[in-house]
Amino acid sequence: MEYNDLIAQIDQWHAEEDHQRIVDTIEAMPERDYTLTSLLARAYNNLAKPGDVAYSANLERALELLCSVEQEGREDALWYYRAGYAFYYLDREEMALPYFERAAELDPEDPDAPYLAAECRKWIARRQEENHPKGEDQQPADSANAFHVTLNLNARFQPQHRHDLEDALGEAMDRLCLGVVVGGGTLLFPSGEVRNCDIELYLRHSDPQAIQRLAELVDSMGIAKGSRLLYKNAAGEMEERPVGTLEGMAVYLTGTQLPPEVYEECDINTAIAELGECLEGLGELYSWWEGPKDTALYFYGQSFEAMTSAAKDFLETYPLCQKCRVEQIA
Repeated sequence: MEYNDLIAQIDQWHAEEDHQRIVDTIEAMPERDYTLTSLLARAYNNLAKPGDVAYSANLERALELLCSVEQEGREDALWYYRAGYAFYYLDREEMALPYFERAAELDPEDPDAPYLAAECRKWIARRQEENHPKGEDQQPADSANAFHVTLNLNARFQPQHRHDLEDALGEAMDRLCLGVVVGGGTLLFPSGEVRNCDIELYLRHSDPQAIQRLAELVDSMGIAKGSRLLYKNAAGEMEERPVGTLEGMAVYLTGTQLPPEVYEECDINTAIAELGECLEGLGELYSWWEGPKDTALYFYGQSFEAMTSAAKDFLETYPLCQKCRVEQIA
């Protein structure tokens, strides 16, 4: 079958909702280009039916396919939409939101992307409301001395990674009877890259010992240098307590400046795994960011110098890491 005839046939099967036939046909092909890979991902998305035992597996397969052609899809609204769709129906609304927003930017005429972006925001807000209900119940109910503290994180955490820290911190504070975590937020650079984060909490007591215990707890959990506890003293004036013990290393991998065959033959997951081995005992990957031209990997450890030294040989030899830049971020 000629290529154009094949595309026409796939479009007809799609209109007839015969998505399994699309999957069977394209999966059987020894090679497939960007268009066929994208259409295959679309078919897997459409095969995902709630209650089906393969529901999540189909969506995960769609994401796997889309990731395999990420470089080609950087300016394609449908690539972002289909990735956002898979994340959304996997109940990962915070992951889906930036994809729908980018799809809407690339195709302002598409009504679906902004609608699903709004749905993501709605679900994110609802989940935050359920986890951290507004009002006086956010404060420890058994203490009239409870007061508000902001943990300003000098860390480039995506919202889902900030939430992981919120959960861990909240559990530890509850265990130590220190107080509660009530939410958080993320500040972005104009590029869309995360700049820093805040975690909002209430302590049960406003005495210096409570601040000291909180600072020790936060430091024990491993956060970046340059972070701060912000709170008002008895006179109503803002004070801050420096916290954080880790230094940060950001590795920016270019997504546009290398030969096409490098992106075809190399896998960013391989780079992540290899860097993890290089930095074993020295640092860990805490978060990442996918921008329009670069992908940033954020590692935190005791020494920026030690991490850069350990990663140097791999960054200089792995093709996907050529022309990367390394910056200290904490």
